[in-house]
Amino acid sequence: MSKRIATAKLKERLAQSEQTIDEPTDFRTQALARLAAQHEEIVHLRQTAADASLVTRLPSGRSSATVIGSCS
Repeated sequence: MSKRIATAKLKERLAQSEQTIDEPTDFRTQALARLAAQHEEIVHLRQTAADASLVTRLPSGRSSATVIGSCS
């Protein structure tokens, strides 16, 4: 195998490795951005609800003892 072919194959493998590393990083970046946007929207909605006198707050959390309807 010539030196040029070996170098080309190594460069190709390096490019594939870099792409394999970049894909999860891109996904993580996008996921964090979406989570941050969702958090900001929740904060905004909570503030809007707190400011509006016509909004009724629902109780938070569910009791495990409360059963509504049939499970069958």
